[in-house]
Amino acid sequence: MGTRPSPGTPPIANNRPGLTRPNTGDRVNIGQVNINHQNNVNAIRNRWSYADRRPFNPNWWANHPTTLPANVHGWRWHQHWGRYPYGWCWRPATWATFGTWFAWTWATPMPYNYGTNVVYRDNYVYVNEQQVATSEVFYQQAATIAAQTPEEVNAEQTEWLPLGVFAIAGDDGVDTGMLVQLAVSKDGIIAGTFYNDATDEGKPIEGSVDRETQRAAWKFVDGSNNEIVMETGIYNMTQEEATALVHFGPERSETWLMVRLPEPEAEDEAKP
Repeated sequence: MGTRPSPGTPPIANNRPGLTRPNTGDRVNIGQVNINHQNNVNAIRNRWSYADRRPFNPNWWANHPTTLPANVHGWRWHQHWGRYPYGWCWRPATWATFGTWFAWTWATPMPYNYGTNVVYRDNYVYVNEQQVATSEVFYQQAATIAAQTPEEVNAEQTEWLPLGVFAIAGDDGVDTGMLVQLAVSKDGIIAGTFYNDATDEGKPIEGSVDRETQRAAWKFVDGSNNEIVMETGIYNMTQEEATALVHFGPERSETWLMVRLPEPEAEDEAKP
């Protein structure tokens, strides 16, 4: 198995002082690592089990795109999401749902397990042991997928399927206090929010799904961190937890963990 690029800082570390990558030097054995991983994942889900901590309810959509730094293009999809019922964006998607949702169909899913069946080796990227691209080209492919969002689409008439809300963690499950909320249109447009719990701030994200490779990639569209692209397989987002790849430009990428958070149960206590 190849090695990943050297670890760095999370996508918006500058907005979250003191956040550092966990020290991997103290790991004892695989069994202990797995126990620690699961304990960390359970702690993340427990943390977000309280309704008053949860963003992304109809009131949140109504308030935040106007109170956060304005970017008409960046929030063009989100301003219509208040019409959906409470808890809509937290709902999970299934592979079977994709078969009737998209304007195309896939015969079989293509899992992207970064660090396992997708590895970096000697500046090349291998998928299922097959060399697919240089690391720079692989980044450019992700950036291209993330940029495939047509300007002429009517945002108000666009229908959306929620993919869910995921906590972003280190690859060993250590919490970062950041969430990513994602939805996808019938034409494969991805939109959502990158949320920082420490500041109660969200950044609009936008991207797409590639029909041939099933790679899903997105980026910030508020004018910040233009070089950062996050990607995973569309099938990965049907799982309870899955790896994702965060590109900090063509020369550095990291594997992070997306931990699905459950749908909220209470309606009257969620964040305004």
